[in-house]
Amino acid sequence: MIRSRPLRAWPGFDSIFADMNRRLVLTLFALSIAVALMFLAEKTVHAQARGPSGQDAGHAVIAREIPRQLAARHRRVLHVGPSRRLKTPSAAAEIAKAWDHILIDPGVYRECAIWRANGLILEGVGDTPPHMTSVVCDDQAIWLFRGNNATVINIEFSKAHNSDNTGAAIKFGGNDLLVKKSYFHDNENGILTGRFRKSYLVIDQSRFERNGACRPVCAHAIYAGAIYKLVVRNSKFFGQNEGHHVKSRALYTELFGNQISDGRDGTASMSIDLPNGGTADIGYNLIEQGPKSSNYSVMVSIGEESVPRKGAQAMAM
Repeated sequence: MIRSRPLRAWPGFDSIFADMNRRLVLTLFALSIAVALMFLAEKTVHAQARGPSGQDAGHAVIAREIPRQLAARHRRVLHVGPSRRLKTPSAAAEIAKAWDHILIDPGVYRECAIWRANGLILEGVGDTPPHMTSVVCDDQAIWLFRGNNATVINIEFSKAHNSDNTGAAIKFGGNDLLVKKSYFHDNENGILTGRFRKSYLVIDQSRFERNGACRPVCAHAIYAGAIYKLVVRNSKFFGQNEGHHVKSRALYTELFGNQISDGRDGTASMSIDLPNGGTADIGYNLIEQGPKSSNYSVMVSIGEESVPRKGAQAMAM
């Protein structure tokens, strides 16, 4: 007599499926942890970059916007002041070499300077910033830059005026400028750049008051030419005289944590003007248009002249 045996599963099937399930669970768990960490990292970066008005982003954070770290290679220190061997910034400009750190004592300097060396840090010493005023070089600017990778910290500029009424406190003719904790007032242009497609202009914790003119060409508190990126953070703009508080032809424009106000007597045309479009990231700003604005119907304008760039975007918060 032949006895039949009960059918059995092929040995090992249960263990194989169990092992596969364990591996799948572990893989999904690892992926979820990775996604969570990426989300937290992105949130942290955005919190640093887009913090509320008044938050100090810090030189290290701002400097990351500029591909070549500005402070890393500086060696020689030059001191400037009435009691120093170098009496004026222009005297320092004549002997400055690449990557020098120039410290300027408080005082009123009625003169201009042309900075030709690369990688300079120009820093005011003390609680009262040194005051550069009234004189422009080459009929252009109080400080005229012809080198790359410059940093300006804790300097006051005023009364920049030239023959065509577009004089600038700072005119930057190179790649990459960082301006921090500086004060610009009663100039035609505050900061003016040329057309340098790889250049960054980063402005942090600075103040702009009563700049601008339209006689007949308009001048602005900040006028970024066709550069790669303009970043303005934690800064204040008040009482612009005609022109715009911020005008940017940059490919990318980022404005965060700023206060932009015409006040009672300001006659600004627009608070923010991006005439060629580009990609704009605008958030956490307080913008107030005054009763004497020369363009009362528009506060922020994008692409009114032309939009030559494909894929232009704008995000405002």
